[in-house]
Amino acid sequence: MKQPYLITSVLLVLSLGACSPEGKEAAKENKEAAVNNAEVAVGNSLNRTNHYANIARENIYKTSYQIQKWVATPPELPKGPREIEQSYCYRSFHDVLCYRSPMPGAENRLVAYQGTGAEAPPQAVTQLLPTHPYDSSQLPQNRVANARPVFIGLPPTVKDDKTPAPTPELPPEAIPAPQPNPVLVPQL
Repeated sequence: MKQPYLITSVLLVLSLGACSPEGKEAAKENKEAAVNNAEVAVGNSLNRTNHYANIARENIYKTSYQIQKWVATPPELPKGPREIEQSYCYRSFHDVLCYRSPMPGAENRLVAYQGTGAEAPPQAVTQLLPTHPYDSSQLPQNRVANARPVFIGLPPTVKDDKTPAPTPELPPEAIPAPQPNPVLVPQL
């Protein structure tokens, strides 16, 4: 803040030493004008700094107030009845599970349904199994009568062989050595 005064005073002292009496008076007037101008400039800079600090502080207060209003105020609820998303709830082993659309084939497990515009699912109806057309040629007695033989003749009879099968002789190194009992082997 004191720097403008210092600079102007140094310049004036240097200029006063080499001037005439009229020049010295003009230098004094210039010095006074320079000091006044410096004071005004310092005051303006302080005022501007304070002004901008005040604006920033106001903006912070306004923003924090608005945030507090948003957080503390619950949102407005729409007037009138709300639309409810449709759901169809079915009984499972241990719970009730809800889906957005009806499940075909699970009508007998339906517990409840709700929603704006939700259509009632079809009622569970006991239906008979589909019947196949009756074909008399497929009866067991007709199938045997119409069957064609698969074999040309009887297979040959198997002869019983009473001789025992030969056991292969193993060399002594191919026979495995007896292993020690794991219970009696010391543990490492």
